Amino acid sequence: MTISWDIDPAGTRAVLATADADGQNQAAARLGASLDGAGTVVGGGLVGKALHEHAEISVLPHLTAIAGRSNRIIEGAAVALTAYVRADADMARQAQASASTLAADGSGLGRVSGLDGGGSLSWGGRRSPERG
Repeated sequence: MTISWDIDPAGTRAVLATADADGQNQAAARLGASLDGAGTVVGGGLVGKALHEHAEISVLPHLTAIAGRSNRIIEGAAVALTAYVRADADMARQAQASASTLAADGSGLGRVSGLDGGGSLSWGGRRSPERG
């Protein structure tokens, strides 16, 4: 099985431009403040204490971890995209240099010695089966 993939730099840049890890951090802070506010509204009793503890123990640590991972994912994707674009440009330069060298010394495809007169490859001096 052959796996083939390619990265669309413009599309990737567009996605990275819309990724908003800071917005996630702000949303997490607002959620924590809302849970604390809800605890205040219901009073200092068991419900208020339960909401506060739920926010402190269950919700906020997870949201903080998600936001941290989001930042690292966005930064990693940007670094990977930069490396991909540089490598792609390097390969293009190398291919162009190789093509220029082949064209300059006359060793291009027009002089491939393995072609018989009919334009099909000969293998080991034998003609291809369809040519007899």
